[in-house]
Amino acid sequence: LLCFSFLGFDAVTTLAEETKNPKKTLPKAIYATTLIGGLLFVAATYFAQSIFPNFNAFKNPDTAIVDIMIYTGGNFLNSLFVSVVVTSATASAIASGGSGARILYAMGRDNVLPKRIFGYVSPKFQTPIFNILIIACVAMSAVFLDIATATSFINFGALFAFTFVNLAVLIHYFVRQKQRSPKSIILYFLLPLIGTGITIWFMTKLDIHSLALGITWMTVGFIYLLYLTKMFKERPPELNFAEQKEEFDVKLVQ
Repeated sequence: LLCFSFLGFDAVTTLAEETKNPKKTLPKAIYATTLIGGLLFVAATYFAQSIFPNFNAFKNPDTAIVDIMIYTGGNFLNSLFVSVVVTSATASAIASGGSGARILYAMGRDNVLPKRIFGYVSPKFQTPIFNILIIACVAMSAVFLDIATATSFINFGALFAFTFVNLAVLIHYFVRQKQRSPKSIILYFLLPLIGTGITIWFMTKLDIHSLALGITWMTVGFIYLLYLTKMFKERPPELNFAEQKEEFDVKLVQ
């Protein structure tokens, strides 16, 4: 539930190439999103618990917030809350769809995925329209999922990714660049090591559905990697940041 609630704060990084001064702007955006979201979760939970402390009285935990709204402000407050939920859910869906489509476009542009489909940009709308439609079709599968199943599907990928993000920091700065000052040891060794340990510990708590789906998806990805590298005889495609920056600067000037 924790991963499901907080996942997505890193999605702003997918728009790095469209962001002015992304090295400074995006880290601030990530921290701000995490802190603001965390404060909202804590505040909402605190006040809900204060107003309705007997959580055992809820008939259905998934709709407990509706009971709280009706208890607090009647049908008016409940209707207002539903309106806010629908609006925020729509905004969240647009942001998630945009970030997912952007990732697919970058992979298609760099020939990690078939460029004809995933690297295509609509001349009329100037957007990766095929990717948006693919993301929309995948998102529609949520109609057939309950919250428990959706949570189990998401958590494996999130925890697996966060584990390797922490390891990447440790290997890049502490091992390869040999940054071994007292500050660097804390930032690039201790904190990533603690983060890796926590995410691995969380992975051991996942249910069988998460593990089964995650292992299956990893297997599919590994097979595709074998195909892409011709059984590791070639290096996988890499993003040329310098080239993309020049292309972006040209678009800005135009």
